[in-house]
This record gives sequence, C-alpha cells and structure tokens, in this order.
Amino acid sequence: MTITSPADGSTFASGETITFTGSANDNEDGNLTAKLAWTSSIGGDIGTGGSFSKNLSEGTHTITAAVTDLGGKTGSDSIVITVSSTSSTYKMKVESINLKFNINTAGPNRFYTAMATIKVVDSNGNPLGGVSVSGSWSGATTDTDSGTTDNNGQVIFQSDRVKNPASGTTFTIKIDSVSKIGWEYDSSSSEKSDSISV
Repeated sequence: MTITSPADGSTFASGETITFTGSANDNEDGNLTAKLAWTSSIGGDIGTGGSFSKNLSEGTHTITAAVTDLGGKTGSDSIVITVSSTSSTYKMKVESINLKFNINTAGPNRFYTAMATIKVVDSNGNPLGGVSVSGSWSGATTDTDSGTTDNNGQVIFQSDRVKNPASGTTFTIKIDSVSKIGWEYDSSSSEKSDSISV
C-alpha cells in the first residue's frame, strides 16, 4: 500500500484542489487499488479508489489510505499535509535550471536539442508540485514551452531541434511565468534564465 501523491509534508492554500493517488497490491488477491479507502484526521472519509481530487478544510491533516484483503488483513499508508488560508506566507521560487544537450546523428547531420530541467521550491527549499511554469527559448531556436511540476518540483522543457549548429551557437531558456493557486512567485530571488552553447 503506497500513497504516491501528494508528497508527505506538502502545503496547500485554502480552497486549492488536492489530487490524491495511491496503489495497493496483495500477493494472493492481486491489485486492490480500487478498494482503497481514504480518511483525514480532520475531515474523516474523503475518498475511495486509486485517484481522486478534493478540497480540504484548513489545518494539519494526517491522510491515511487503507485497504482490506479477502482474508481480512489490512494495509495502510499515511502522510501529513497542511492546508492554510495565510497564502501570503507561502512563497515559491525557481531554485535551479539545468540544461543539457540531446545530440542525434543522422548521416552527415547532427541534430541538437536542448533539455531544461526546472526545479521549483517553497521558501524552505522543499520541492513544490503542481506549479504551472512557462518559458521561451531564444538563440538557436525561438519556440515556447509550458508544463506543471511533479512531486519532485521539476518540469522539463525541450527546445526545437537544430540541424548542424555552428560552434558557439547558444540555446537560452527564459522563465516567463510561475503560478500556483494561493502561492506567490518570489521572482526577485529566483533563477530566470540559463544558456548552453555548442
């Protein structure tokens, strides 16, 4: 029995929709995910099955997902999350932008694609999932990208591929927006762009 989302210790703003996911398997009975029962230490029963979304009341919730097999044995997993209305205290920033090349060779041609891994964290440095991030490429290519951070606070952008770029050609990614309901983007202390050259 495993809770896969949200991450233990996650913080959410009041009114924010929280997605819960988990799975359960039994050696004799097989996949029991559909029978999961989810509870909150504050709100009681909150959902069933492997995935659902819900708004929770303010406070610190111990979330438990439990399942009982055909032999009457129970398995469970628990996490702690916090829901608060004081969203002004919740700030996030882009902690890092890591760029690397994917290089594909086809005959005499070399195709370069730049991959940017962007990490968003809260003010305490904890990875922050569910953040919408958008960015734009410049230099060798001028496409745009957008996506949502995972539970590790990461989202990956990929540039258009460029055929046989000259030595010194630069791929630059610039972060255009970072948003999450109930959170404030602290752009003053954040990474905003990064470049990599052939």
